Amino acid sequence: MLHHGDWQPERRVLSLRFTCLRREPGGPPADPVVEVRLTGVTAIAVAYDGPVGQRPSQLVVDDTVRVASLDPWPLRPSEPEVLVDWAVMDEDLELAALVDWLVGGAAEARAAAHRFCLHWTSATSRTIVVACEGIEPWTAGAPLTLERWEEEAVAWWNHWASGTGDGDGDGDGDGDGDGDGDCDGDGDSTYAPPDEPAFAVGPTDMPPELLAPVRGWFETLRAQDWIGHARVYPDLDKTLEERAESVASYATGAWSYARRIASWWIEGRRAGVAVEGVEHYEAMDGDPPESRREAWSFELRLRDGAWVVHTHGSGLLLPDP
Repeated sequence: MLHHGDWQPERRVLSLRFTCLRREPGGPPADPVVEVRLTGVTAIAVAYDGPVGQRPSQLVVDDTVRVASLDPWPLRPSEPEVLVDWAVMDEDLELAALVDWLVGGAAEARAAAHRFCLHWTSATSRTIVVACEGIEPWTAGAPLTLERWEEEAVAWWNHWASGTGDGDGDGDGDGDGDGDGDCDGDGDSTYAPPDEPAFAVGPTDMPPELLAPVRGWFETLRAQDWIGHARVYPDLDKTLEERAESVASYATGAWSYARRIASWWIEGRRAGVAVEGVEHYEAMDGDPPESRREAWSFELRLRDGAWVVHTHGSGLLLPDP
């Protein structure tokens, strides 16, 4: 939980106060309060984007969401995602629908030693990017290394998962300890889903260079070709092998079948594709197999002359009213 921030422009220091899930490895709960001091700040940007699939040019940022200044601190206590030194952040800033530079600019951000990011996801996503020379966590008046902080977080979750939790913090409620609100079952590895092509959309006016990564996303997922899936859906912060291992977690008893390109667009180095089809679920926990109409939204990005999937979302496709 991020409770407060203190921007000191004359010192170029931004201090952020968090309450965190911490436990001494093999020992008692640790002080939950951690102050992160970002020193030598050279640039601060606030980036905004709409939901997956929305054209950047359609974004309208409400005044209640937009951040005009960090002094005084404008944000109420909340739980942002915290990202440190992610390679994709430079691209995110370059391609965001809207970016407000509160301090410095893109050149200063690229030259800084570190990028500390706070990200909130909602109808309008908001990311505060702080480019700085130092990241200094402190707790109880003493320095705290990032490595030690990570060990304490792991120890908290291990203690919670062991079933001996003592109420020293709030879990994410889904029982898998990863904070994503999603508790996937293992499914039956012998189950045979419908023997249908994963991608059969019929004629479309979508450019082939956009069609290829979307087709690849469905076909490699169906074939459980994780290296192939990692190529069409890469992560700039992971090697191809690391990304393949990560996306292998998709094998959770559901199969996706694309049957129609509903819409597509290109704006600069970003593109969006809306797909309709069927999601099939194997029998689990006594429930019979089920197929339901599904809609997927993909955001693509142009990297090194080729389009790749950057992110995606999906949901139940409702019938026309």
